[in-house]
Amino acid sequence: MSLPAIHYNTYTQEIKHPKPWQLDEHGEPNVNEFVISDPCYYIKDSEWHDFCDVWNAATKSQGYGSNIVKWKGFNLVIQSTGGDGSWEYTGLGHKDWHCGGTSHCADTASICCIPFALCDTNPLENYAGKGIIGHTDYGMKDYPEITCEGGYTGVGEPFAIDGIVQNGYTLCCGQYVDDDQFEWCGSGSCEGCWSCFECDCEDDEQ
Repeated sequence: MSLPAIHYNTYTQEIKHPKPWQLDEHGEPNVNEFVISDPCYYIKDSEWHDFCDVWNAATKSQGYGSNIVKWKGFNLVIQSTGGDGSWEYTGLGHKDWHCGGTSHCADTASICCIPFALCDTNPLENYAGKGIIGHTDYGMKDYPEITCEGGYTGVGEPFAIDGIVQNGYTLCCGQYVDDDQFEWCGSGSCEGCWSCFECDCEDDEQ
């Protein structure tokens, strides 16, 4: 797949000496491979301040939550997490795009699908626990979507990658509830979240 000329030209002007993983087998920017992680781990250190300036401008114009940040000719969709931490997902192995990793972490309260073309360090080295590796044959338009599955109030909101909700949350009463907020009766037969839990065991015994 050929990239639009404006993307390719902008990229080659700003990255004078691309590293092996930044180019595909045709010598073009590698956008078919990506890592889901905090961009702070992969954007070049000397360019991080400039990247944050562009990111902050996007947040001011688009609002808090999910922002499109244009960097070196590519549109990055950055999802705010409301705080730092780590997120684990079970079931990503069933996705066609998934190549490795089941968790990511964040140090700038954000996660993003970052094409290898923009990664200053090799995403395939030491990604375990830090990022999730993916591949698509159709470039950035086919990247998995990262969404917030809550009301988006910040820390404590569940997130999902391509519909796979992070571990530790269960759908109940029309919303994802932290598993720590579930209650069980003494016999373990009745369960529910804090808003719907009722024990019917005593009624059954009568």
